[in-house]
Amino acid sequence: MRFPFISKSKRGSASKNVRMIETRSAAEAEIALAFGGGLPAWGEPQQGYLIWQEVCPGNRYDYRVNIVGREMAIGRRWNKPDTIFASGHSRIDNCDPDEAEPAEVLEFCKKFFETEGITFAAIDIVKGSNGWKLLETSIAWPEHHLPWQTRIFVSGRPCRDLFAVIVEEMEAGSFDAATPAAA
Repeated sequence: MRFPFISKSKRGSASKNVRMIETRSAAEAEIALAFGGGLPAWGEPQQGYLIWQEVCPGNRYDYRVNIVGREMAIGRRWNKPDTIFASGHSRIDNCDPDEAEPAEVLEFCKKFFETEGITFAAIDIVKGSNGWKLLETSIAWPEHHLPWQTRIFVSGRPCRDLFAVIVEEMEAGSFDAATPAAA
């Protein structure tokens, strides 16, 4: 991998358990800890694995896309000051799903959700050197990622209807044994 790169734990939120690895010696120290006594981490020590991710430079924001059954919502999350990380920052804007870049993101996400059989999740996306890159997935998100009064689902329905949408999608069978398309 090229330096710098990002190292993260399988658990965390708001950029907790996310580290920037800048040198070979820092990478070797992470390897020794992860496969030794464990990396100190929020929640529980990170032990027996590493998740390393390339840095996608030049992004001032990422996209958070939520799927709830057949509904999707998209927001642009601006990076925290003086970092490349948007996670953990509450500055998130609505996106017009018909604008070029958000439409590309939604198409990427729709294919990902369909391929993996995912009907309830939030995913974070950035632009990489050769297309859109999935940074992470989540099945829980803070309330400010779906501001009740301002965010809307792609269908135009307000996010303040989230719980009604969940019930309707349950009744429609949207969460019943989702099967990945690739299987």
